[in-house]
Amino acid sequence: SIKTLFYNFPHIIISTPGRLKHVLNILNKVKIEINKEDKITNKGIYPLSYITIINICLNYFILDEIDALLDEQFDEQLKIIYNYIVNPKIQILCYSSTFQDACINNFIQKVIECDERYVARLQRVHMSNMDHTNYKDDGNDYLKMGLDNEQQHCGKENKMVDEYITDEHNINKNKNKNNVDINKNKNNVDINKNNGDINKNNVDINKNNGDINKNNVDINKNNGDINKNNVDINKNNGDINKNNVDINKNNVDINKNNGDINKNNGDINKNNGDINKNNGDINKNNGD
Repeated sequence: SIKTLFYNFPHIIISTPGRLKHVLNILNKVKIEINKEDKITNKGIYPLSYITIINICLNYFILDEIDALLDEQFDEQLKIIYNYIVNPKIQILCYSSTFQDACINNFIQKVIECDERYVARLQRVHMSNMDHTNYKDDGNDYLKMGLDNEQQHCGKENKMVDEYITDEHNINKNKNKNNVDINKNKNNVDINKNNGDINKNNVDINKNNGDINKNNVDINKNNGDINKNNVDINKNNGDINKNNVDINKNNVDINKNNGDINKNNGDINKNNGDINKNNGDINKNNGD
């Protein structure tokens, strides 16, 4: 719902000006379709853009490294950022390690100076404290703001602005009509938690596939040479078959000679019969 979307959207964005300009340009192109019953009171706008949500939800833009842009006369880049912000309650806080005279004379209306002792104190201030305090004896106002990156204090992991964009853009896509998160199973385990790493690896896999296809071209090229050699092998097989004919021819002559040998064996056996007959007579005479 729109209420849930506004509740989850960050109220503070910290960025460098160039990065913020890039993100805002993306946000301005992303539209959110909502039902007529979710139409914002006194606004009359749907579908919504993320720029609209920024103007409704955001309290602070914090820009870091502002001096580099101002020194190099990149005023137009900052004015583009300002033009996105139509809600007067949004404060833009510009931070820099060194502010020069050129920065002070720029269109920025007020410059607040922080020394090293003040920066050290910021690290010990709880994130819920955001007010003005009198730190120096001269009574000048200083913004006191502490941001704690530890999860146990923040209640959630810190994310880049782009990650918030992705999360909020998919808030309705990832839930069914019963408002149940379809990306979690019955044990409330996040199924898609590791998908980011999987998709990241797929990019490298697809990259390697290009090299595989390139190698396949070389393999097919070599296959042509193999087929060429097969022709020569078949040609040689013809010579082998030719030689086999001669071998078979010689076998006929061998068999023919075997016939003569067998014939002679017949004569030998016949003579053996005569010998055995004579032996019978000899044995008979021996008896006598």
